[in-house]
Amino acid sequence: MTVSIPLLRLRRHCNPYARNPWGPGMFLRSHVRQALSEGRLQPIPGGSDHAGRVAFLVVNRAAEPIQLDVGVPALNFYAREMLVDGWHRLAAAIYSGHEFIQSQVSGQVDYATRLFGVTFDGEARDPKRPSAGR
Repeated sequence: MTVSIPLLRLRRHCNPYARNPWGPGMFLRSHVRQALSEGRLQPIPGGSDHAGRVAFLVVNRAAEPIQLDVGVPALNFYAREMLVDGWHRLAAAIYSGHEFIQSQVSGQVDYATRLFGVTFDGEARDPKRPSAGR
């Protein structure tokens, strides 16, 4: 199911600017800013120019949702890496200052709800306030 995840909450668990998913060293917003200023836009996924790929996605917002797997804590299974696919899309959304990102979420639903504050009808909610019917 695709839901809108608040970036503020997702960044606590997956943030390419806090931990570089592509290798050693820091990945910085200034790398993306430089790629944008140089017109270095990488339209094809899979290359080694990560700043260029993120810059391309800043200019051309991706329609495809990122993929998350939160694991199943009730069975003592925690996903080693929560973000399965979409680091460049996430970096572009953070860089652009978007409030939400479209995400496909798999794993334990109530745990995902606690992590991200969304219901799986796709609406963001305050997890401290009970929703209707609970």
